[in-house]
Amino acid sequence: MTLPNGTQTTYSYDPASQVTNILHQLTATSAQINKADYLYNGVGNRTSLTDRRGSQTFGYDNLDRLTSASHPLLGTPQNFAYDPVGNRTTGGTVVNAGNQLTADTNHTYQYDDNGNLTRKTLLATGNYTQYTYDVENRLTQVQEFAAGNPTAVTTSTYRYDGLGRRIEKVANGQTKRYVYDGEDILLEYDGANTLQAKYTHGPGIDAPIAVTKGADTFFYHQDGLGSVTDLSDAAGATAKSYSYDSYGNILESPGTLEQPYTFTGREFDAESGLSYYRARYYDPASGRFLQQDPGSAGINSARLPRHPLDLVSQYAYAADNPIQLIDSFGNEPQEPGGVGVEACKYYDDVARVNRCKYHPYAREYCENPKQNPCIRSLASAGTISVIRQELIIEDQKARIDRSTEACDRPGCATAEAVTAYHKKVFAAHGIPEWCFPSWWLSARGTGDR
Repeated sequence: MTLPNGTQTTYSYDPASQVTNILHQLTATSAQINKADYLYNGVGNRTSLTDRRGSQTFGYDNLDRLTSASHPLLGTPQNFAYDPVGNRTTGGTVVNAGNQLTADTNHTYQYDDNGNLTRKTLLATGNYTQYTYDVENRLTQVQEFAAGNPTAVTTSTYRYDGLGRRIEKVANGQTKRYVYDGEDILLEYDGANTLQAKYTHGPGIDAPIAVTKGADTFFYHQDGLGSVTDLSDAAGATAKSYSYDSYGNILESPGTLEQPYTFTGREFDAESGLSYYRARYYDPASGRFLQQDPGSAGINSARLPRHPLDLVSQYAYAADNPIQLIDSFGNEPQEPGGVGVEACKYYDDVARVNRCKYHPYAREYCENPKQNPCIRSLASAGTISVIRQELIIEDQKARIDRSTEACDRPGCATAEAVTAYHKKVFAAHGIPEWCFPSWWLSARGTGDR
C-alpha cells in the first residue's frame, strides 16, 4: 500500500497465512519508519515481535492466555496468571463471584447492580474515580475526587446517538463532537461547531489512513494488531509515535500531534486513561472492561447460548490474549482483519452467489477465535489450515449432493448436512465435537430447511 506522502507499507506471510513482517518506509529512499517482525508457536500464537525499539517476547498457557511479556522499555517482564474463567490472579487481585475485580495491589473497586464499575479508589491516598452510566449501561460521566472532598476535581462527560455511537465528549474544558461514516469518525468539531479534524479510513474496521487538521495531513502506520505505531507528515517524516505494553498501556508517545487512535486502532481518552471500544470502555491498566459483556445474561437474558469456551469472565479483554486478538466492538474478540484465515472467504462468495442462510454465518465461525483455543490446543496451525480446506471441500459436496438430501434448494446445504461433515472432518483429525459451533447453527436456525 502506497500513501500520498510517498510512504509505503508491505506485508509478508508464512505458509499458514500468518503475517510475519510489516514494513513502513519511504518509497523513494527506503528509509524505514517502522517495522513489525513476528514469530509464532505451533498453535499460532505470536511469540515475538521485533520493531525499531527492539524485541518483545510472549508466553502462553494451554488455553492461549498470555502469561509473560517482555518489552525493551520495561525493566522487568510482565507476568500474568488466571483463574479457570479468565480473571487475573496476579497483582494482588481479588475477584468476587460475579467475576468483578474488587481489589488489587493499588485500588479497590465498586459496581452497580448491572455490573458496571462505579468507583475506583486509590489505596495510598483515598482519592477516587467515579463512573456514571445511562439506562443502556453506556458510560456518560467520569469524575475525579480527592479524599474527603465532595467536589469533583475534574469531570468528563460523554453523549451517544441512537445507534450507540459516541458523538460528543467534554473533557478538560474542551468539547469534541463527532460526525460518523458508519462506525468510523469522519469529522471532528469543537464546542463552537468549528471543524477541527477530518479522518480518512480504509475499508476495514479501525483502519485509519489519514487525519487532516487545518492545512496539514498526517498518515497512519499500524502493526499486525492494528495498533497505531506512527504517523507521518506530508513529507514522510515521523510526526508522532506510540509504544505499548502487552495490554495496551502507552509506554511512550513522542511528538506533539494530538489524535485519538492508538492501541488496536481504537480511541484513547487521556482524561480517563480508558479506551473507547464502542459497546464498552476498556482499562488497559487492569486489562479489563468497565462493563460486563452487553450480550451476557446479566444484561440481556435473551442472548443466544454461547460456545462452551465463551463461558468465561464477562470483563476479560480479548480472551486474555491481547497479542493475538482484538475486540473492535467491545463484545467479541477476533483476529485483526481475519489474518491467517483466507480460506474463510469461500463462505462469503457462496453467500453472495447462492444466498444460502448458513454461509453468511460460516465465515464468522471459520474465523471465530472463541473456538480456536480449543482447536489450537489439539492441532498445529498447519493442521488447522488443512481442516478449513477439508470443510470447504465437504461443503461443496453437500451443496450438490441431492441424493443424500444434503440440499433442498440449488446450491445450499441443510443444517444436518453441515453438522455431519463437521463431525466427519473433525473426527478425522482427533478434534472433539465441542470444538465446532454446529449447535450455534441449530440455535439460530441458519440451516436452509
